[in-house]
Amino acid sequence: MSATHRPRLVPAEPDLVAEQTRVLAAGGLVRRLRGRRMRTTDGLFAEFARRLEFPAWFGHNWAALEDCLTDLEWLPAPGYLIVLDDAEHVLAEEDLPRTGLFGDLLTRVAEAWSQPVADGQWWDRAGLDFRVVLHPGTPDAAEPLLARWAAAGIALG
Repeated sequence: MSATHRPRLVPAEPDLVAEQTRVLAAGGLVRRLRGRRMRTTDGLFAEFARRLEFPAWFGHNWAALEDCLTDLEWLPAPGYLIVLDDAEHVLAEEDLPRTGLFGDLLTRVAEAWSQPVADGQWWDRAGLDFRVVLHPGTPDAAEPLLARWAAAGIALG
């Protein structure tokens, strides 16, 4: 998978503001999720469901998260930027394999969105940009965050 599809670490606020501005100027959707609410798997599912307005059928499991993130029919946009604020707290109370599972899922979702759909159906679309940014709460948290994801087998883009 290409580096452009991996979650990215963006520690500096001006860089994050520039990224958000670019996405919004293109008509895209920006959602900021609170890492402090995602310390556990259940918290992660709940925060994604809340901030991305998942439908009632969301099953609060990994497969359902991937299904919802690769659909987003209820939030149509020409591109997506998901910002995980205070990202050093994301899955902090879980073991490293959970972080790896989550990172792999986000990479697959971004790859799926990048592929055009041309089935001759109403849901056909061009490939879209879907980016996930890990934004630590403090500059000092960036290195440990990077190290934790690397230890989980996820190279941040």
